[in-house]
Amino acid sequence: MNIWLTQRAESTPHDEGSSRRYMRTGQMAESLSRSGHNIIWWTGDYDHYGQNQRKFGDENIIVNDNYSIQYLDVTGYTKSFSLTRLRYDRNVGARFRRLAESYSDMPDLIIASMPSADLALESVKFGKERGIPVVIDVRDQHPDVFTWLVPKFARPFMPLLTLPMRLKVKGALRGCSAIWGITENFVDWGIEIACRQKTSFDVALPMAYRYRKFQEVEKMEATEYWANKSLLTPTSLNCIFIGTLSDSFNFETIFEAASLLESWGSDVKFVFCGTGTQSDYVVSECKRLESCDYTGWLNAKELQAGMERSDVGLAPYVQASNYVDNMPNKPVEYLCGGIIVATSLQGGKVKNIIIDNGGGIVYSDAKSLAVQLHQLSKDKTKLISMKEKAATIFVNNFDADTQERIMLKAIDNLLIKHKDMTSTK
Repeated sequence: MNIWLTQRAESTPHDEGSSRRYMRTGQMAESLSRSGHNIIWWTGDYDHYGQNQRKFGDENIIVNDNYSIQYLDVTGYTKSFSLTRLRYDRNVGARFRRLAESYSDMPDLIIASMPSADLALESVKFGKERGIPVVIDVRDQHPDVFTWLVPKFARPFMPLLTLPMRLKVKGALRGCSAIWGITENFVDWGIEIACRQKTSFDVALPMAYRYRKFQEVEKMEATEYWANKSLLTPTSLNCIFIGTLSDSFNFETIFEAASLLESWGSDVKFVFCGTGTQSDYVVSECKRLESCDYTGWLNAKELQAGMERSDVGLAPYVQASNYVDNMPNKPVEYLCGGIIVATSLQGGKVKNIIIDNGGGIVYSDAKSLAVQLHQLSKDKTKLISMKEKAATIFVNNFDADTQERIMLKAIDNLLIKHKDMTSTK
């Protein structure tokens, strides 16, 4: 079966020698390819996480015998939240349309990640014109999430400012064959916008994660990296943040907690790995606080080794429905590494699953976070127990093999329905 995936911002296997972590579309591509399907992943030529132009142009580059990536020759942007980013998304959608029309070998199915609204909408239009079923995979609640990421004075104007994107989202969701999402809440959000009844083809597929297997020499290099920096040593309670230092996170509370813990004499350390719009703030706070360190961007093997040396994974999301209703990749990645999740989210999927199963902590302010981390640093038995429970949560809910089987079944069911519908016309 020929399947096209459209997603414009994830790291690809061609970025930095395949040293990056694979995200949702990258994992889908690997799973579907491993199952024998022929995969083409369509994405922009701009590397969002590396913040540079890949310079592949419109080249189709092979990953393996039945999986390739079709890059789209579009110039990137310098700021994630900017008019040039919106223009990039629009141009990626237009470039997809232009190149896709030149393909002679059409797909049997298109799975379009949303965001972006532009590429998702163009995927739906292309599929409808050619009788190809299209799945919209809801990754973020755009443009609703932007209301929480702007200053309060600007929020009343957001419905008007985001109207063009909202119309594109509505067009994509109303025109697609099925809606997938990371959680049931995300699927329901899409169904509500689509103004239709939910069907058995609308499926929640949690963010699966597969622990990467590195060669021994790679493991040694990664271990040596942390040893040389004298970070994440076994004598301390080690807390790690892995990801983009974006405005989706409230780091201020973390640093306030770190300051409290230092004043109490607690042996708790914090390490921040990544880059983003809040990099300068994180760097300045790490210089101010003895218990905090900043590494900058790290590759997948270094991050995995970092998790293996850590006890707690930090997930300090802002209180937006896009995160409350979500099960983002960050907590799942921490659970995969068998470390405790510490989140600021006061409700929703992340909070429920870690609290109900004993694999995480929830904090409302700096003091509540500091108190819970201090207690863990003093109670090794509880620490070990919670880490074991975190690993169990992952196996029971986010194992990649289990989610792969669910996804393949959903695809089979949708294509059977599509075949039946077309045969009766």
